[in-house]
Amino acid sequence: MKFEYVISGLTMGIDDLYYNPKVAAPYIHHMNQKIIDMNEKYDNQNMSILFNAHTERTHGVTMNDTMNHSWHRIFADSGGLQLARMKSGITDTVKDKIYHHQASILM
Repeated sequence: MKFEYVISGLTMGIDDLYYNPKVAAPYIHHMNQKIIDMNEKYDNQNMSILFNAHTERTHGVTMNDTMNHSWHRIFADSGGLQLARMKSGITDTVKDKIYHHQASILM
């Protein structure tokens, strides 16, 4: 049996890393190596990552562009909790943007 650990919340408090590739590079390299080491150390696990497709769009792009080789899978949730708390609520336009972003990142 293989377990899949899905890590989320990696962007908490470090938003600028995902917007500035030069600043992010050493941290992303370090994180990639950690994930590769963990996957090689344990035969019964895979490490995956989750980002919020509503509030962390740029983060998802950066993760996909720079970390795709180390993570088993990259998941994008809908941001439903954040949408439900927005004053404007959930609109078809917002949903379409989220779905489009999820599809573009995860292909």
